[in-house]
Amino acid sequence: MRFAHGISFDIRPSPLLSRLVLAMVALATVAPLFTSLPTVARLALAGLIAAVGLARAAHGRRPAVRTLDWAFDGLWTVRDRKGRAFPAELVASRVVGTSVFLHFRWNGRAGHVALLPDNTDAGHLRTLRARLSAAR
Repeated sequence: MRFAHGISFDIRPSPLLSRLVLAMVALATVAPLFTSLPTVARLALAGLIAAVGLARAAHGRRPAVRTLDWAFDGLWTVRDRKGRAFPAELVASRVVGTSVFLHFRWNGRAGHVALLPDNTDAGHLRTLRARLSAAR
């Protein structure tokens, strides 16, 4: 008889995803400069896009979930930034290549988790992908 172990993830920002987001913010910031708007409007729009994009990128590097646990019986538990644990419901999951993107709801809140090969243990990520495909 096989015994399925629970999986635990310490959520940390992905350097690859952070670089990708910053590259997209840079491209979006430069885009208004090539329009036919007046120069002042182009610079103002580029500054606004840069400010909002950098603020959102910084927010994305501080995930609402600090630790994520999937028990062997299929129950999810999230631990927030303050260290409080809550039972959670997996709303959606998406596997893209070797990466896994999860969406959770708990205690009236919601959060997204991006588990990529550069911020997660490869063995745990492989086990998670297998368990998610078996649960469908």
